[in-house]
Amino acid sequence: MFSSRSTMHAFWIAMAGSTALSSLAAAQDSKAPPAELEVFGVDLTTDKEIAVPPEVMAKARGIFDLHRDKFGSPPHIDTRQNGKINAFYIKRAKANPAAASAGDNLPYKGPFQIPLTAKYDLCGGGAAKGAENWCKSGQFSFRMFADAISAWNAELLISHELIHLRQYEKSPGTKAGGAPFWLVEGQANGIGYGLLEREPGFSRKAIALKTKGLKNANFSFFLGLRRYDVPLDINRDTGLYPIDHPEYFRELLRDEDGNLHSDGYLDYAGYQTGSFWRHVMRGRPAGLLAYKKMLDRPGPSDPTNSHAWLKWTDSGLKAATYSRRGTTVPIWRGGLRQVFSEMVTELADLPDIVVKNRTDKLAAPYFDALLWTRSCKNIDLTQATAASLRVTVHPYAAQCMRVKMPIENATGTNAAAPPAPFSVAASGNGVCDDLELGTRGQLLAQPKSFKAKAGASGTNCALVWNAGFAPLRPEDPNGLRGWQTVLLINAPSDPDRQKTHDVLLNFVRPVAASTLAGTHSVDGAGGKKRKKPLPKLKGTPEIQQADPLLVDPTPDESCDARQAAVLACGDIVALSIVSGDASEIARAGEILSAGIAMQYPQGGLGNYAVKTLGELYQQGQQFEARAGALQARAMGGNLNGATIAIAMKRPEEGVVGRFPARVEVEPLDRQPGENSAALTSLTARQTRPIGNGCVDVLSYQTNATVEISVNQPGLLMGSVSATLYEPNADDEAACREPIVAAGTVQVSFSTPGVFPVGPGGRYQVDPARSEFQQLIVQDMAAMMAMPLEERSDTPADDEIDPAAGNRFAGSRAGSGAGTVAQCQGTMVSDADLDAFIRATAAGAGEGDPQLSAQIAQSMRALEPAILAMAVCRWIAAGRPSTFALGNLE
Repeated sequence: MFSSRSTMHAFWIAMAGSTALSSLAAAQDSKAPPAELEVFGVDLTTDKEIAVPPEVMAKARGIFDLHRDKFGSPPHIDTRQNGKINAFYIKRAKANPAAASAGDNLPYKGPFQIPLTAKYDLCGGGAAKGAENWCKSGQFSFRMFADAISAWNAELLISHELIHLRQYEKSPGTKAGGAPFWLVEGQANGIGYGLLEREPGFSRKAIALKTKGLKNANFSFFLGLRRYDVPLDINRDTGLYPIDHPEYFRELLRDEDGNLHSDGYLDYAGYQTGSFWRHVMRGRPAGLLAYKKMLDRPGPSDPTNSHAWLKWTDSGLKAATYSRRGTTVPIWRGGLRQVFSEMVTELADLPDIVVKNRTDKLAAPYFDALLWTRSCKNIDLTQATAASLRVTVHPYAAQCMRVKMPIENATGTNAAAPPAPFSVAASGNGVCDDLELGTRGQLLAQPKSFKAKAGASGTNCALVWNAGFAPLRPEDPNGLRGWQTVLLINAPSDPDRQKTHDVLLNFVRPVAASTLAGTHSVDGAGGKKRKKPLPKLKGTPEIQQADPLLVDPTPDESCDARQAAVLACGDIVALSIVSGDASEIARAGEILSAGIAMQYPQGGLGNYAVKTLGELYQQGQQFEARAGALQARAMGGNLNGATIAIAMKRPEEGVVGRFPARVEVEPLDRQPGENSAALTSLTARQTRPIGNGCVDVLSYQTNATVEISVNQPGLLMGSVSATLYEPNADDEAACREPIVAAGTVQVSFSTPGVFPVGPGGRYQVDPARSEFQQLIVQDMAAMMAMPLEERSDTPADDEIDPAAGNRFAGSRAGSGAGTVAQCQGTMVSDADLDAFIRATAAGAGEGDPQLSAQIAQSMRALEPAILAMAVCRWIAAGRPSTFALGNLE
């Protein structure tokens, strides 16, 4: 089976179309020139010509034509007989796993067989040499070995070799110059196989199902399942790369002469790096274009320098652009970092996202062992509310973890429950610019980023990602069984600045458990006072704010000593705890925010019927049903629960212990017309007599205490207890005892931490991540407008969700005349189209010329047919100079 080495805006995204690659048969239709490739058969034991099986001939020609169609030029083959280019079908004396090879190929061992390393020109000076009229002017052809090339994988192996021919033509160092396997063989596998994914039987799902039960190594070889917790650049430190991969020794890597490579496990991992190169092409609509442009760039002066090739990969990805209708965007703006992070995040959950099967080699223990040297670390938050661990992550590598949490139940509605929130904080010195976090197939692209100011001691930086718990296919007994993959990825933006990072991780389930006991006074209708029991709270963990708390410790000149003494102002931390229906009300807002922040337009998960976390949060009936039920209960006075405000002096990072606190409780169970005073932990500290046994309160003190048990970047845990007081409702007794006890409160909490920011804080917020993600969204919007036949990211028919497949089929069916906009059968003129774009950009730009220009640029990149409905509405409205998309509703 082995091939030898010797040889913009979310709106525009939502409007974007997609398409499938043309089929193998279509590659041979009237659009492509007639097949020019011949296949010559030879028996090496007899030096005699043999017949080439018709099916081998057909497959070789079909793949050759497919490559010519996709690359716009034929693969470079210069071995010719009688003017016709030739590949070779070889029968050899001794079988070995090498099934095909590319490079110096002439049919006979006799006088025409030139040493493989020779430079020659058999056609130089005119006449071809030899009676067979063979002619060769370089080192380019490929051969297939009859004993090893199988009926099902022949196309894959041929496609692999044809990529080699392009490499050898474009970058000579990739042939005989000692370029690393992860580059040369990884490209050949990833691009070669990726080109065939739209062909029946060659999708990743089809290959996985075909090979999952085989005893050989086809499964990991064709799917690119190598260890990714060690560097992508295997040659960076070969001592890091393990030899215990489960499939290394299923088929030992030998050359075409049958010799075992001493470092065969490294060579094999190079082939498996095809999963990275596949994503270069398949991860973007213009991904194949990016690869083509990369091949046009000169390789490193020293082709044996693996790091130089890593830099070549990064710079080539960043330089590749896509242009259409006056708009030019980067295809892979983030370069190597972006490709690697997206690829490994999806690959980790490939069985559940793409294949949807966990039998045989797809079962969790075996599949994990193919990807991770170290077992995935389990973070069990089903009972615990937080967990901390330290991990070491190599550059361009990932640390696998698995999280398990209680699944949130929908409350008071029939709607599906949203994902339960959790946060992950990573902190360390100099780590933040390099780290990404992925879960269930998507990158969490907009973490909160905090960097310490110059001169600040302690933690250098911290990142906090919000995530949601929605495990993939938890019912499969061979799968992850309710655990959810989380990957911490070390992917620097510059290969020259790569280093291994030691990172502190804090996983937090943002919850609080609260109890209230006692009674308080309420004023009812007509001012009638009565005692009412405090709301009965659950006493079990309830979801709280999922974001870290930002505080500004800058001194407040308006904060006097009396206020500061009772923690009403100053350098304090103020936590807002919600319980019961208060938690539900706060949760509704969190759901809306998460639905926006956790979108993932570059992932294409919807094609596989997998919702992103943003889509799960954004499910319409869920939010509307929750909000509607709460509103109805509030109008009827049927809410239960409370809000609990906790204030304490801000503890410096790392400081734990018991401290004074201030607590205020506001019950939610007010009936219409009811009023009550706030319940606080404040009681009289100093009083003065005012006669008749009455007193006046001069100052207050708090009886509440908070115990902080963990105080790290991204994690603050503790508990609070207090006696609650209220104004005395008995008018006669109130002058003698103005404040009386009403009850008690106890709260335990876990939060995503506290970060001091602002002029007086040690951290500053870095917005670069969010800004970068917005640029990626704009890039994707422009590329989604590619002509359907040019796109390289469409899933295979057997992988795609039926609903998405119907959309693609409709796009393909209309891909001819569908590239123009029509209104009631009349074609929209270019002038109207341009005026519409200017009017819409003006409306959306809200007076900002730069924003309007940016929106117009994105719109001009779209196919006119995508804009048809909006254009027609604009025309019907009288062609206004400013047009809002809200007019479409």
